[in-house]
Amino acid sequence: MNNIIADYERRNLILRFEEKPNAKTRVKLNNYGYKVSNPKDTQYTFENFELNHELALLSFEYLKQQKDYKIKKTQVLENFLTNLKTRVDIIDLVEVGKSIKEHDNIFSENPPSFKRILIDYQRMPVYHFIELKCVANFSVPGSGKTTIVLAGFDFLKNEGIVDKLLVIGPYSSLMPWEEEIKECFKEPLPNLIRIHGRKKDRIEYYNDETLISDTDIFLTTYETARRDIRYLIDLLSKYSFVLVLDESHNIKNIDGKRSSAILRLSPYSSAKIILTGSPVPNNIHDLFAQFSFLYPGALLGDKNHFKYLTRNSNPSVIEDIKEKIYPFFTRISKTQMNLPKPKELVIQVPLSPSQLALYKLVSERWKDIIEYAENLVHFEIINSYKNCLIVRLRQISSNLNLLMEKSTEYGLESLKDEIAGQSQNIEADNQILEVINNLEIYSNYECSPKLLKTVELVRKLKNEKNIKKILIWSEFIINLETLYEFFKEEFGEDHVFLIIGDTPKSKAKDLRNGIYTEESREDYISRFKKDPHEFSILIANPQACAESISLHKVCHDAIYVDRSYNCGQFIQSKDRIHRIGLEDDDQITYYYLVSVSDDLPQGTIDHKIHNRLIEKEIDMLHILNDTESFIGFSNEPDAEEFEIFYDDI
Repeated sequence: MNNIIADYERRNLILRFEEKPNAKTRVKLNNYGYKVSNPKDTQYTFENFELNHELALLSFEYLKQQKDYKIKKTQVLENFLTNLKTRVDIIDLVEVGKSIKEHDNIFSENPPSFKRILIDYQRMPVYHFIELKCVANFSVPGSGKTTIVLAGFDFLKNEGIVDKLLVIGPYSSLMPWEEEIKECFKEPLPNLIRIHGRKKDRIEYYNDETLISDTDIFLTTYETARRDIRYLIDLLSKYSFVLVLDESHNIKNIDGKRSSAILRLSPYSSAKIILTGSPVPNNIHDLFAQFSFLYPGALLGDKNHFKYLTRNSNPSVIEDIKEKIYPFFTRISKTQMNLPKPKELVIQVPLSPSQLALYKLVSERWKDIIEYAENLVHFEIINSYKNCLIVRLRQISSNLNLLMEKSTEYGLESLKDEIAGQSQNIEADNQILEVINNLEIYSNYECSPKLLKTVELVRKLKNEKNIKKILIWSEFIINLETLYEFFKEEFGEDHVFLIIGDTPKSKAKDLRNGIYTEESREDYISRFKKDPHEFSILIANPQACAESISLHKVCHDAIYVDRSYNCGQFIQSKDRIHRIGLEDDDQITYYYLVSVSDDLPQGTIDHKIHNRLIEKEIDMLHILNDTESFIGFSNEPDAEEFEIFYDDI
């Protein structure tokens, strides 16, 4: 008898034969897709087992029918097979999912350990989750996705189906999860820990059996999860878990290393849910990894076949994919939430003479360069020049000092260095350099009408309207740091907080004395929110602060010094102060600073960005408000003659 150990390792099915199988079996295994993985021909590997499990399982049936072989499955493989969903399972779940979505008044219970009462529009998604156990929630930001997950977890735990909850998300989501857990549950609160920080500390968590046993909810980040995959697999294998991917568009890359790593966790959970308000930020490929996490191989099939089918965005193929995933996701729209309507005020800021001069000179310079490149048909070079022009015009419209230094946001040299390294028209370049040289005698603050207007607006909101909390957004670090230094001097450092990429996500520990020496993003957000009646300003860029953070209970006013074409990030930033929990009489106001000039009849780049964001937001909100259709919005660049709208991400 040739004994076989069947195991599951790193997404692969492994067959370890006690003796080399006969020639007929070797040929058969090769036909099923196995590869020999050791010199003695006794070990066979079926790669990406969870994505092609039905074919691999046929090989099991073949081996069982052969009298010379006996298969023994490891516990890891048994766990995988227990949680595995086949196409037959999918058929039954489709009908359940459709029925629940189309009869949203069938569930009225509140979770047994909850003090928070579910809002009516949250009840169907909770029921959908606890019945299907592997679902997506694509509700708009601020609709209560965290509450829905915690409610579903409470029901499933009360029924004995799961023991624990593991949440994987961006770092910015961890504090909101902790806050929501306190708001949702009655005393005693579930025990929770963050799996984060130094590797040594994380390993201590994983090895502390008492700590693991006593913990109900685990929170960690995508990057930590990627590094700790084998530890998390061991953790998930010991208990029945609900596994949550928060902001699941973080694994949208169909070929990404992060996606591949996170997918390895999928088979080890008893229930799974993915959460994002932007499931398709770029194109239809963004869905594959997210739904493969929920239903590996069984729903959207093989990755390469999926890429082949969707290569031309054929409408019939797109409709087929939408039909497949429809039963497995829910979405709460903005209209369902019935929030107070925000005000959106455009504040025109005239360009200074120097800004106008540079705006015209830089436009002409890059137009000549692009036309020259177009004659050479260098498409990649043309696109890089166009993107560069867009960034330069945004810098000029925002703050001329952005031209003086290397741009950390976009990887551009200072304008002076860039011109020195590449000159098409010496006379025009000299004109640009003359303007720049004259600017060097001014301070950052004096050079930017937009920063002056921001200061003026903040003072007005504070002194005339008695606004206590103000949020200021800019895409450029120099703007943020300049405003921070000015407002810190005017209002005191205890009232002004700056969050950019360099701001520590968590407190940094001084290794010499074990003392926490730096404040973190979470500290600043907590201090900003702490006393609603105390004046304070939070200054941030969308890249560092637009996701997962809730400020609506204390802040209702946001100033946008400048914006990019990234509509998804823009909407997320707006939703920091426009979400569930607002009172009917709360007035949310957005102030958009837009540079203007009578000498630019076609408008500045700010006009183009503002108008394009309106168009994109209308498209996106139409999709978000349609509970049956969200596919079709793309954040990809589109063109309009020379003034090309490019997403600068």
